[in-house]
Amino acid sequence: MKKLLAVLLTCVITMVTMVIPASADSIYYPCYEGSWYLKENNGTPVKLEIYNVTNSDMGIYFQYGQFAVYVNDAQIDGSNVYGEYYEVWEGGDFIVSGSISMSLGDQSIWLDWHPYENGRDCGVKGFMFYNSSFSYKTVSESNVKVVLDGKQLEFDQNPVTMNDRVLVPIRAIAEAMGAEVSWDYGVRKVGSMVGITKGVRYISFCVEDTGYNENYNPFHMMIRDGSDNGRFITLDAPVIIYNDRTLVPVRAVSEAFDANVSWDGNTQTVNISTQ
Repeated sequence: MKKLLAVLLTCVITMVTMVIPASADSIYYPCYEGSWYLKENNGTPVKLEIYNVTNSDMGIYFQYGQFAVYVNDAQIDGSNVYGEYYEVWEGGDFIVSGSISMSLGDQSIWLDWHPYENGRDCGVKGFMFYNSSFSYKTVSESNVKVVLDGKQLEFDQNPVTMNDRVLVPIRAIAEAMGAEVSWDYGVRKVGSMVGITKGVRYISFCVEDTGYNENYNPFHMMIRDGSDNGRFITLDAPVIIYNDRTLVPVRAVSEAFDANVSWDGNTQTVNISTQ
């Protein structure tokens, strides 16, 4: 009997161990930025725009017919978002207020709109929004090690994985390779850019998608030597802001400076050689 109990206990422990994830995933909220539409509607203009997304809040523009409101600081709680608005129209004679709550899915967004007009409760209206170009993304904390020319690098933010790619803090990896990091804020219509310079080579990333040009978004890296016009490379994973750090794909940065990169799956190590 004791042997049977021991076997059963071992099986239970094994099953529990199997279902506990090695590392928890967190939603990469900026992937929801952009325009969202109803898959089907009755002709009434209904639109959702999400902007200025961080890990804690986002901006929401919601339109229903001729009615449109902005919620600039809707709070994010896991996959749920909640915000309120209050506006005075028509010279102070008409007050509109209410709340917007959303449930963020991996393919769509469910939105509940609860409006009030001059204090009159107008009830709750629900909408399911879609975006044909949307790609759901998660960020996973990892125990990946990065070794440069035989020396393991130390980071103030652990490497993360996205789209099966390893991202690391840009300043740490750049300075370890003998490069300098620079920031340009609000560059013309492009937005904020972060650049790395080593010798005559300059590489840069756009940390936000402004819609100015198909190449100026977090999925592209520009490489320029000296005074040439530069060339763009599409990245497998985007540049992201995570825990107030700018993270970039480690392979892309390393190979841009002609380093060799290899992956050791047994030790979960990225090996970089500049020799």
